[in-house]
Amino acid sequence: MAADRYARWAGLDERRAARRLALALAAGLKPRIAVVSLPPGPGEAPADAADLIGRLAGQPFPNWRLLVPDPPPDADRRVERLGATTAIEALRAGAATEAEIVLALAPDARLAPHALAVLAVGFAGPTQPALVYADDDDVDEVGHRLNGRFRPGWSEAHFEARDYLGPLVAFRRSALTAERLDRAAGAPAPFTRLVLDMADAGLAFRRLAEMPVHRPLPADGAAPPEREPVAARLATLQAWAAARGASTVYEPAADGRSVRARHPIPQPAPLVSILIPTRDRLDLIKVAVDSLVAKTRYPAYEIIIIDNGSIEPDTLAWFAGLTDPRIRVLRDPRPFNYSALNNVAVRQANGEILVLLNNDTEVIQPDWLDEMVGWAVQPRVGAVGAKLHFPNRTIQHGGVVLLSRHGIAGHLHLGDPSDAPGDMDRLLLPQDLMAVTGACLALRRSVYDEVEGLDEANLAVAFNDVDLCLKIGRAGYRIIWTPHAELIHHESVSRGDDMSPAKRARFLREVDYMAKSWGAVLDDDPFYSPHFERHNGNFRLAVD
Repeated sequence: MAADRYARWAGLDERRAARRLALALAAGLKPRIAVVSLPPGPGEAPADAADLIGRLAGQPFPNWRLLVPDPPPDADRRVERLGATTAIEALRAGAATEAEIVLALAPDARLAPHALAVLAVGFAGPTQPALVYADDDDVDEVGHRLNGRFRPGWSEAHFEARDYLGPLVAFRRSALTAERLDRAAGAPAPFTRLVLDMADAGLAFRRLAEMPVHRPLPADGAAPPEREPVAARLATLQAWAAARGASTVYEPAADGRSVRARHPIPQPAPLVSILIPTRDRLDLIKVAVDSLVAKTRYPAYEIIIIDNGSIEPDTLAWFAGLTDPRIRVLRDPRPFNYSALNNVAVRQANGEILVLLNNDTEVIQPDWLDEMVGWAVQPRVGAVGAKLHFPNRTIQHGGVVLLSRHGIAGHLHLGDPSDAPGDMDRLLLPQDLMAVTGACLALRRSVYDEVEGLDEANLAVAFNDVDLCLKIGRAGYRIIWTPHAELIHHESVSRGDDMSPAKRARFLREVDYMAKSWGAVLDDDPFYSPHFERHNGNFRLAVD
């Protein structure tokens, strides 16, 4: 993000921080906080104890104590020497105190003046979180802030791929049980195991959209150090999966900094029903079907082409000439209603897995369906979306963001170069989201039936996929976007301009329906920072 824009945002943030501090003090929040300075990892310098003590002394909350490896001899009485050599030993020391909150800090972390106030408010929320993490940025040698890192809410898929929680992670002390810490201590990547263990236990995590901590700007511009090596995380994730009875295989990702999870396909492979509504446009539907048949490696699928009233002779002749037994044409000439067309096709489908696929898509990789089915058969996953590219190799879909009850939703990273890593490398990493596009969406038929499919009465064309995903999420399932299933999407060229007077009126009715149905849910997407503009999903800071 541009340095000048970030500087403007940082100025606003510091003024907002002062107001938040005043509110915290007015609320009388005074939790006991044990601040634990974690031992340095390979290549890291130890914490500057004097600097850290000075920053804590400037906090308006007196109920803190600091555990740090090498405190100065004349340190405040609230400062204790930490003899731990590992993160888990350090957390165990914090858990042995009488604090309510144990704050684990990376060695180079620099607390902001309002840091403890932010934590006090964060832990006081109605969700009673067991773990809290926050945004952070860099500070140069003269105190200028830059390179903000705005984290998404808790995502198990994202955390498996990379530890994104940042340099400040705080725990409710009661969650740091001896049994949990012992299990973590035995893992090659103890912090990873501890966090996953807490997630498995159903404990609440909270992302604070605040900046309570900064890091010194690296002289070489390098990314902040990883908390644990990739090799250690791989071994830990594999053991964690085995303990849960999961067959997931973890391997190093292509970027060298992340982990890729591969979910094996059950044997025999479940039948997948691929549903493609179309009306004429042979130039599109033929590419979609031919590329699917020619390039898809997955062994068990059927294609249901839902013919929504085609009349062109070439299209009808092509339909009549289809001889592949996996392909059939379902005639449904009703006025275009995407939801109804798919709902009817689902009733005719034989597959255990459904894939909603637009007729203007093009398969470009053999294992796209293996990847989507692998995620879709996971019991807690409700729907899976793909990484879609425009033909000019820019991003068409990097996931869906909820914008507001006025704008409803948009696509993340829309228009970014296809080879861009995305904000905080999110275009490279699988992640939980609130919604994904129906242009290429996989889910179990049982989940589709459970939430009663697409809403054909109120959402004939727009936002039916978002509504479907929100219903799936409300039923307790996860929505996953994966960058490892990639297709080309020509985006609605088969339907043309959607803003004729009649279509605009229909669109506004659908916007109104979504706003009334989902209300405040649309205003607060946990996977997209509230500090970003809500006009689109392009991660642009709001400074006005």
